[in-house]
Amino acid sequence: MPPQVIPADLKTIKAYIKRAEELDLDRSTPTSRLVAYYCRQFAVERGLTANATSSESKSCLMQIMDELEKERELIGNGFSREEAYTICLDFAQVSECGRVSVGE
Repeated sequence: MPPQVIPADLKTIKAYIKRAEELDLDRSTPTSRLVAYYCRQFAVERGLTANATSSESKSCLMQIMDELEKERELIGNGFSREEAYTICLDFAQVSECGRVSVGE
């Protein structure tokens, strides 16, 4: 899957989408797929509260939500929702503190 193009007014979700894409490439850890799913879900939640009203932003969020719907059917047991969400929150804190380079 090609990298997701994130509009400028949704820059707050870029790190989570990038991390999800990195996890998509990790075939060595079965739970990577589940954590990628929750990274995207967290990104959508943040994106919906970001006051991003451009058509590009809405389209981007809809595309991510469509991916989430497809992926939800394929996910098996791994981390619980709470465990995966905690991992995403930990990543959020690290990236907001500037310890993670999210690229441009």
